[in-house]
Amino acid sequence: MTSAATTALTGDDRRHTRRGDSGSSPKEVFAAGWPEWRMPLLFMLCLAAFGLSFYPALIAVIIILFNRWRHDKYDFIFMLTIFFGEYGFTSKTQTFIFMSDIALALSALLWIFYRRPPLLSKMLVLFCVYIGGLVFIATRSIESMSIQLLTMRMYFAILYIIVPVAVFSGIKFDIRVFFRKAIIFTIIIAAFYIADSLIISGNFFVPNTFIYGNVVSRFYDLYWQPLSFSPFRKYPPGLYIAMLAIYPAAKYYTLRWWQWLIICGGLLVTFTFSVIIAYVVVYMFLVVKPAKILKYSAIVAFACVSVYFIDGMLPVAKEDTFDNVSRLRIKSSVDQILELRKAVDDEDIARFASGRMAQAIPKFELVAHEGRQAFGLGFLHREKTKINRYIITNEYYTDISQNIEVATGIEIVPAQIYVTIGYVGLALHVIVFVLLYLMVRKLRGSVYVLSVLCANVITGLGGFAGLITPTGLYLVSLSIAAVLLSNRKEVWGRAWRE
Repeated sequence: MTSAATTALTGDDRRHTRRGDSGSSPKEVFAAGWPEWRMPLLFMLCLAAFGLSFYPALIAVIIILFNRWRHDKYDFIFMLTIFFGEYGFTSKTQTFIFMSDIALALSALLWIFYRRPPLLSKMLVLFCVYIGGLVFIATRSIESMSIQLLTMRMYFAILYIIVPVAVFSGIKFDIRVFFRKAIIFTIIIAAFYIADSLIISGNFFVPNTFIYGNVVSRFYDLYWQPLSFSPFRKYPPGLYIAMLAIYPAAKYYTLRWWQWLIICGGLLVTFTFSVIIAYVVVYMFLVVKPAKILKYSAIVAFACVSVYFIDGMLPVAKEDTFDNVSRLRIKSSVDQILELRKAVDDEDIARFASGRMAQAIPKFELVAHEGRQAFGLGFLHREKTKINRYIITNEYYTDISQNIEVATGIEIVPAQIYVTIGYVGLALHVIVFVLLYLMVRKLRGSVYVLSVLCANVITGLGGFAGLITPTGLYLVSLSIAAVLLSNRKEVWGRAWRE
């Protein structure tokens, strides 16, 4: 453990500690000294500069990575994962290649050459079956395999589990230090989100989150309106990392009010109801005892109703897709669910889920028309697929300039999986991740893996993260690796010595 990670609690902190989830270890008030914040903050600022196409910053990013490799493996694995996953900081615009491809190649090499304990070997067999099954299903599509691999490789990102395991090979691993790092990176990124949305009003600290019109913010041509006091919607990829902090915040650490304020503020300025509700639901299930569920449910219900009416009083925001949406996107999301009961035709249903059903309905119809319910249409690519029968005119879009599209790209992960690989592939996908969790279920801290899986599944219903993208799969991989490494004697057996 690094010296920074062993910062002692103050007297006040000790007085405020309480029992953890098992009742055998104290839940500490989260306190981190400047040495713990310094390098993560410097790295994230340098990565933001690189994301603004200031290419000399890449040198600083690489130097910091090498420094953390030598001095703090916990910092290193978080930084490396953010660098590989991009998470709204960088994009192919700056790197010219998908960093996830480098991560996949590195993962494949490590699986081949790393000396694995039996449990990891079982996981490798499971992944081989999964990949083999996806390839077999892909052969049933009329799309060429070379095109399908461009999309299929995203599903392979779960192989990343081996990277953190290899990084900590032969090194003592303390899961509490890992949890501390997860909270530190979450708070830093949440602060960046608040600054970008409420002060900068644009893309600066997290420079590659989505902007309508595919505008790119560069250091010499910034997309911003500083001090305009007009809240700017920051899409949530940067805060996917918070999935790794939910469990520690619920079970191991008591966060101070200002830390909660930053995290909650960062989530709120995403104006993304599906992500916010996912994190709240997972946190509540972790922190609320069964006997108090009714009490807390009433409190949450009252808070939700209050926010619903407050959102209704705020000015509406006009989006490029469907009708006006409420400023916080909470009232409009709830209204869509209520109005679904009045739906009389496909056009009414298409408006559900902020228009996501408009993406799904014609693609479901094409799957049925093609008789491909079992194996789907294949791993189609939104730009490179040229098969005429898989290029559709989507009559449910209000913007007719965008209604001609390839029959893929549904922002509801289960629906996208079904269209891609059918109900056979969807069943395979679910079974693989259930088995993956069952492999670690008996290890200490396995609930951590479950919390990250659940957060991914719920956010995936809104088209964010999910278990078919590197951004979601890297976080699941980190959670599994952390549990494996914290149970070394059980996983590695007598071969491991402290």
